[in-house]
Amino acid sequence: MATRVSQRGTKQGMATRARIIKVALKLFADLGYKAVTMRKLAEKVDINQATFYHYFHSKEQLYEAVLREAYEERAGQIIDIVHGQESKEERLWRACLEFSSSFNADLAFIKLVKREQLQGDKKRMQLMWDQLFADLVAALKDLLAEFDSGLDVDLIHHFFNGMMLHYYETVAFRQLYEGKKARLPPKVVAEQIYRIMHAALSGQSAITKIPGVD
Repeated sequence: MATRVSQRGTKQGMATRARIIKVALKLFADLGYKAVTMRKLAEKVDINQATFYHYFHSKEQLYEAVLREAYEERAGQIIDIVHGQESKEERLWRACLEFSSSFNADLAFIKLVKREQLQGDKKRMQLMWDQLFADLVAALKDLLAEFDSGLDVDLIHHFFNGMMLHYYETVAFRQLYEGKKARLPPKVVAEQIYRIMHAALSGQSAITKIPGVD
């Protein structure tokens, strides 16, 4: 019986921790790091502060956990794709699809990243870079370099991020004049961005085939 209770308690604890992180991500994205307090978080999760501190000893620790669990796994998946054995075209396509699917699934994370960029807190931006983006950016630039396009790899990487991020970070605004088209299915978005990227990297004006799609 004791074992069953312990296991149940572990599951409940994991569920509570996951709920805290989900709520914290939205609050950090909506209000900004400085405006979020542990008291406010505890109230939103509907637990007392003592229980809250059992899971996270400080706001800084919670913020790090939010970054890791909001995107670290997804970033790892994209890195695995980029380092795969498929052709460079297939890996670029799969990376586009994974990016698009990830951003579509969690707009709050994109909002958090944009807020941090605008606020410009060096410590938190460095944390975000170290934990999430450094390895991913390096992997993507290596893939882009494989095309040997003669284009500046840093610049073309920024173009790629700009297309993907801008589409999702402007969803709420574009819904005013684009309606449902403001948030097309992730696969459709990925296809369009892949076509643009491939055309640029290959020096072609357009392509007609996407690996595994057409």
